[in-house]
Amino acid sequence: MGDGNWNLTIPNRVSWRTFQEIMAFHYAQQTMADEAAGLVLDAIKELGLEDNMLLFWTSDHGDGLGCHGGHYDKESYMPQEIICTPLAIRYPGVIKPGQKTEKLVSNIDYGPTMLEAAGTKYSNLVDGVSLFPLFKNTNIKWRTELMTETFGHMQPHFGRVLVSESGFKYIYNENDMDELYNLKEDPFELDNLIFKEEYSGVLEEMKSKLVKIRKTSGDNYSLAWVRGRHLKEPKKNKEKTV
Repeated sequence: MGDGNWNLTIPNRVSWRTFQEIMAFHYAQQTMADEAAGLVLDAIKELGLEDNMLLFWTSDHGDGLGCHGGHYDKESYMPQEIICTPLAIRYPGVIKPGQKTEKLVSNIDYGPTMLEAAGTKYSNLVDGVSLFPLFKNTNIKWRTELMTETFGHMQPHFGRVLVSESGFKYIYNENDMDELYNLKEDPFELDNLIFKEEYSGVLEEMKSKLVKIRKTSGDNYSLAWVRGRHLKEPKKNKEKTV
């Protein structure tokens, strides 16, 4: 939470009682979404389409739910609570019931997947890939890194995130300190490793991979950044009131 000038307030001034009420609303929304999903599935069954329907259940972003000092909604920062979204896909005869995967997938993959399901061919260059190979074999060779990005929420903020299959996560913040986390050992992202010398090799590797993905995808915002100037050293935190 923050004050009237959008400054983060630590410790958080919100009482535990208020947190409990907010979480109760959150769980109520989950229940509502679950019931709505049931209505949709019932309608599909009544129409006789249940055996020939590809269904995606997902969302446009996650929710802070009080993480990192009491943040809610999406904001413009990028912890896992925000950038990870729920995803459940139902496709009878193609996806086995209860089938799961830990592979890195993105919402940019949904379009190519739907087009393949519809039997559509296209020649346009797209950033995402069809998930059909994963439907058939969850152990196939797949992407080992994934980039996500933000352009801000209540105010402009340009940031890029690279999450690696290795468990490391690098966050580039245009106007603030960069971040590096080991999600396997620090899943709540409480220990920023960006200035720790023992992780300098990991940091350079993550930066190089992010530059490569940006070039490949045509993400040309801040060309100086793409040319590698940021590789010299992580940006230092600017003094600001919190």
